[in-house]
Amino acid sequence: MPIENDLYNSLFGRGSLLGIPSLILWTILAVGIGYFVFRETRFGAHVHAVGDSARAARATGSRSCAWRFAVMVLSGTLAGLAGLLYAGRLHGAPLTRWASRSPHGDRRSVIVGGTRLNGGAGSIVGALIGC
Repeated sequence: MPIENDLYNSLFGRGSLLGIPSLILWTILAVGIGYFVFRETRFGAHVHAVGDSARAARATGSRSCAWRFAVMVLSGTLAGLAGLLYAGRLHGAPLTRWASRSPHGDRRSVIVGGTRLNGGAGSIVGALIGC
């Protein structure tokens, strides 16, 4: 079923602002916020600590289960935003596009960008470059 709302499609899809496509603007916004949060806040430090070694993070007093839960909530929220952007770009969500895509492509891109599979190392900018 196609999305016929022009505002939605221009905001989340094929629109532009000052000649820059809206998807590029969303990418710049996400990378900027992600870079700041993971490099300059306590949340980012805890996420890196738990990702590197949950046992060591617990030994220092960090609540690793709470931080993991927070990361999962954030991941789900950003996956929802990605779905909005994907639907806006395609003016809908045709099943053939979703089914034909490799389920491991996103993970490979992030690994190419320098993120370790077992956690503790990686960056937002590296993930962007890998993609």
